[in-house]
Amino acid sequence: MVSYIIAGKADDPTFAFAEYAAKMVQQACPNIFFHYEMKHPDEWKDFINAVFRKYDFNGYGENFSGSLVWTHEGELIGTLPNLCRTLLLRSMESEISLK
Repeated sequence: MVSYIIAGKADDPTFAFAEYAAKMVQQACPNIFFHYEMKHPDEWKDFINAVFRKYDFNGYGENFSGSLVWTHEGELIGTLPNLCRTLLLRSMESEISLK
């Protein structure tokens, strides 16, 4: 089973889209699980910077405002486009291994 954490601000339309897309993926692929961390905009900066420190995610400024995706194992996926690319690549790998 593959598991992802999607974190974002409650007022961010990108986070809402990520949650919607993840639910669609989960319906089609029940072996993929998503956990959502929705934070109030006032809590976002402290929360996301704590995540950066905990998992040693580099390359994002302390004022990063977008949604972020990572695995429960601590593997950084990145933003929503990165998640889409990762899911597509994993589905292609699965398809190839079945042949």
